[in-house]
Amino acid sequence: MRAFGSDFPDPRVVPFGEGLDNAAFLVDDAWVFRFPRDEARAWYMRRELAVLPGLPALPVEVPRPRYVDPSPFAGYRRLSGTPASLAEGSLDAVAPALGRTLRALHGVALSADGTPPRTGKTDRGLALGRIPAPLRALAERLADAPPAAEARWVHGDLYPRHLLLDDAGELTGIIDWGDVHRGDVAVDLSIAFGWLPPGPRARFFDAYGAIDAATARRARFVALYYGVVLAEVAETLQAPDLARLAHTYRAHVLAEGEA
Repeated sequence: MRAFGSDFPDPRVVPFGEGLDNAAFLVDDAWVFRFPRDEARAWYMRRELAVLPGLPALPVEVPRPRYVDPSPFAGYRRLSGTPASLAEGSLDAVAPALGRTLRALHGVALSADGTPPRTGKTDRGLALGRIPAPLRALAERLADAPPAAEARWVHGDLYPRHLLLDDAGELTGIIDWGDVHRGDVAVDLSIAFGWLPPGPRARFFDAYGAIDAATARRARFVALYYGVVLAEVAETLQAPDLARLAHTYRAHVLAEGEA
């Protein structure tokens, strides 16, 4: 904060949240400063800082870095809303807004480096290695879908903790863009198959547009993988909201069977 001392002469700093990649602090109730936990995770923040300034306006808010340090760390104006993983109630309003937002995102053109990070969300081989035995057969059948025909810009880590909702349950923002890259839209569309029940999922795709069967299978595979990872992270962080999400993701994918 000393580097920006003229803007924060007597800052009030409180912890604002933490994950496996970053620790966040709220400054003066208005700014969120995020710090990567190590150099490996710093790569993701550097990517985020390279992409967000050039990202066109979307139907909902996204962080816009104002204070940037090359170490790196970054400060953003705090976005309004509560993480969707903590919200209760109907997803009927969220689903179409999320569909419109992803349709807009997947249509943007950016000049930044879009090389995908090598993670289970982008590498089916890595993901399969973490799928437990009871789910392995279904995972392998879903993973056998043909690859994406084209690469588009995707958020890359879209799940309910990264969605912000207002008091009425409306989608207001999307945060944590460290995994943003050019790749398979199925990585983002996995949220529709893991989080959304059938009714809201249909409204999501009414807004987003139709997808082919291969994309749906890849998205369901990523959703299944998310369920596994969320369960692991929930145990590590002792996070009940993530444990609930892990159960929801797994239940929704299994309910669809092999279709």
